Amino acid sequence: MRPSRSSAGLFAALACMAIAATLAHAQSQPPRDLTMAGRRLALVVGIDTYPRSPLLNARNDARSMAATLRELGFTVTLLEDISRTQMVTSMSAFSESLKPEDVAFFFYAGHGLQVDGENYLVPADFDGSSPTAVRLNTLPVGEIQAALGRAKVSVLVLDACRNNPFANTRSGGRGLAPMEARGNIIAFATGAGQTSSDNPAAGNGLFTQQLLSTLREPNLPLREIFYRVRQRVYDASNGQQFPAVYDGLLGEVVLRTDGTGAPPIAAASASKPAPPPPTPAASSPAPAVRSDSGFELVHLGRSGLAASMHPGRLAVSRGRLKWSEDTANSKDDFAVFCADVSEISAKSRYGETGTGHLKDKGVDYESNAYVKVSGRNYDFWVVLDERTDATRPTTAAVIDAIRGACPAVKVK
Repeated sequence: MRPSRSSAGLFAALACMAIAATLAHAQSQPPRDLTMAGRRLALVVGIDTYPRSPLLNARNDARSMAATLRELGFTVTLLEDISRTQMVTSMSAFSESLKPEDVAFFFYAGHGLQVDGENYLVPADFDGSSPTAVRLNTLPVGEIQAALGRAKVSVLVLDACRNNPFANTRSGGRGLAPMEARGNIIAFATGAGQTSSDNPAAGNGLFTQQLLSTLREPNLPLREIFYRVRQRVYDASNGQQFPAVYDGLLGEVVLRTDGTGAPPIAAASASKPAPPPPTPAASSPAPAVRSDSGFELVHLGRSGLAASMHPGRLAVSRGRLKWSEDTANSKDDFAVFCADVSEISAKSRYGETGTGHLKDKGVDYESNAYVKVSGRNYDFWVVLDERTDATRPTTAAVIDAIRGACPAVKVK
């Protein structure tokens, strides 16, 4: 006997309610706590003695980091001025020692470079000048990331964006290239494609100096440590250095709790304390970073002389921007890190904010913000309809959200 339409409809409704309740319960759960993993293991490398352009603070940075990680309960292997062979051997042994419940921490201070969008760490015995020499005689960062993947949680920190004597290598670029983090967290001393100073006047590089002090602060989730370091480096450098953070953690990790089970913190290491931040420049400071902001906007797309309006959503979160259009055609969508955002402006290319209006297919639009992403221009607009000013995205709200997420972005 077949069920009646009414009973079938009831079953469907009950099924939908059950699914909705399950989703609501899942969304209400706190992030996974990854702190109670197994061992804490760290491989720390510092290289000063290069054939060309030796450094001053890389070994100091590595020694200070090794001491701090030991205070946090890590078993640390510290290596200095090592060759490529030693790099490969040490990384292989470290990877093989990792177990699925471990926390792995890799820290490198020294020269690093990119070739064709791939990052490489430079051993002490490298003196090449061609892309082939780089690929054959350095250590690919992607291989290190893969080697750390054996652990439950992995951290990859590269203070390797210093002024580089190998930067004139053909196909190479300044600084390091962006990376994708999945199940781990990656941090560069400065933004992708940028360089940072070796900070010779101090005992440690600026990035490492701030990281050392922030690691000692109790009860901070791991991702929050790196976000704070980024802000502090930006402030202390007067906006000249903006660390890159690629966050792919799938839960929360706290390395030091305050009397609730994490290793006690020993006395501070001998590294010099961070200097007070310099007086900010005349431009207004970046607003505080919100955890997430979303704006319903319209992208003005052009094909030759023809223009078309594409509604979508601009999502802004720490270090990232994402644009998703409502249409099936997603060629204009993007999901980028701050390093890919070169400039923003409250001034549309098609008129001043507040006076830039257009009408398309009977709908009125007002210009909102202009964003340049990966060399491409995006003009965003809002629909002038029955929505109130309180709910319609304002130019100030969009600009402030982007500046909060990407403090180093250029504002025109």
